[in-house]
Amino acid sequence: MTAPTRSGCRFALHAGSVAIALLVGATLGHARAVAQSATVRMSADRTAVAVGDTIVLEIRAEATGGTVQLFEAPDVVGFDVVSRRVATPMSFQFGFGGHTQVVQSSSVQTLELRARRPGRYELKPARVMVGGRRFLSNRL
Repeated sequence: MTAPTRSGCRFALHAGSVAIALLVGATLGHARAVAQSATVRMSADRTAVAVGDTIVLEIRAEATGGTVQLFEAPDVVGFDVVSRRVATPMSFQFGFGGHTQVVQSSSVQTLELRARRPGRYELKPARVMVGGRRFLSNRL
């Protein structure tokens, strides 16, 4: 079957072209069906600090098959937040045939905290949302 183009030239449509278009569409559809998951880790550069000194808290969320939609750091009772930095690198993996297309994203929040008063404090888990699901970090 041939069809005219704007320039008056004709091109041929083959059954193979339709099959390739269907294969590409099925592959892209499969990419959306990849399960969304996340890993959330919280760490500090040290576990003891004197009043007035600072500590660096890092919360790293790695998401596969989606992006981090909501990021909640834990309450930092006993500390003042001196600075907060957020980085959100993303990567895409494309594949055809038997390979799956995957979106991987991460969100890293780094908080510099100043100890306000003496005591022993436990930080509750940080929370993130990926694809409508909630994921928790470890406690510190």
